[in-house]
Amino acid sequence: MIDLYLSKNSHRNQLLLDFFQNYGIEVSCHSVSEMTKDKLIEMMSYSSDCFEFLSPNLLRFKNRDNLKLTDFIEMILKNPELTIRLPLAVSNKRVYPNLNLEEARALLPRDTKQLIYMAQTHYLSN
Repeated sequence: MIDLYLSKNSHRNQLLLDFFQNYGIEVSCHSVSEMTKDKLIEMMSYSSDCFEFLSPNLLRFKNRDNLKLTDFIEMILKNPELTIRLPLAVSNKRVYPNLNLEEARALLPRDTKQLIYMAQTHYLSN
């Protein structure tokens, strides 16, 4: 199961949803405004550097020693559409920020990827 936090770009969202549906991948869609403090902390624990899925504008806070984590999280959750790189997928304790179709292939099961590869190589050899 993939948790997908959608962006305001409905076309991009629809492309991703169609992609997952075509491969029979179960997706649970969420609005980023539904994100909770606990869910954000959980996602941060999945990443070696939480700034990977946060807006580059927040990099200025990376080395601040005087900013409490709770204050930083509250700041993110005040305006998550601007502070989180969307669309964002969470699957198998990994976070995939700013997801596009090319990167979405990483979320396909291995056997599906092998079938796609075999079909492409067979097509190219004919």
